[in-house]
Amino acid sequence: MSPQLVEIAPSFTVCGQLLPDHLPGIAAQGFTLVINNRPDGEEEGQPGSASVGQALAVHGIDYIHIPVVAGKWTEPSVDAFREALGRAGGGKVLAFCRSGMRAAAMWVLAAEPEDRADAIEAVSRAKIDLSKMSGLGFV
Repeated sequence: MSPQLVEIAPSFTVCGQLLPDHLPGIAAQGFTLVINNRPDGEEEGQPGSASVGQALAVHGIDYIHIPVVAGKWTEPSVDAFREALGRAGGGKVLAFCRSGMRAAAMWVLAAEPEDRADAIEAVSRAKIDLSKMSGLGFV
């Protein structure tokens, strides 16, 4: 059984923690890149980043680990997220964290300033409430 996937845009989806048994279903849905926003060891029993990356490689899916502690957004992590989205070349991207909220916030932060309001609206339409995220200035 896969985690609940929440499509924010045609080429960008978020979800909670991915486990190895989720990956065949993820691959079957055509994702070309997975971005992991969870720091290793954030929660007991959470698969390590390296093991997730190795399992995704078996399915031919690119993988990037950009660990972010909620509420501690850094310019380098946002830049890395923006660069990862660019490397996807329009392919389907799945970003995950514990719940999907941090990954959605990273997508908004990575948007160009003139596109940020549209990004916030897209996340809101997906029924993700970013007002709970500290330090982002979301209303």
